[in-house]
Amino acid sequence: MFNAFLATYAEDAQIYDFPCKLDIEGAEAMRETYSSLFRNIPGLHCEVLSETVFGNQVMMRERVTGFDDGYILDAACVYVIKEDKIAEVYFF
Repeated sequence: MFNAFLATYAEDAQIYDFPCKLDIEGAEAMRETYSSLFRNIPGLHCEVLSETVFGNQVMMRERVTGFDDGYILDAACVYVIKEDKIAEVYFF
């Protein structure tokens, strides 16, 4: 399942905290970051609350649950798609 998640991203994908703080760059950095996250929070779950498509950009509202302390993270993000892969992500 984890490999299927990563397969949706371009090899040189970039993950930003809005507006322009680069947090993760490239497939290997994504593999390290997200494998650690999923390993440390095995119940992690993301639910898409809404989705709006603008050309090659998808804006989503997401709710992330599964944290040990019951914390719920509501997030907004924009995915930029290039050549059928996620090339950039901006988290708000």
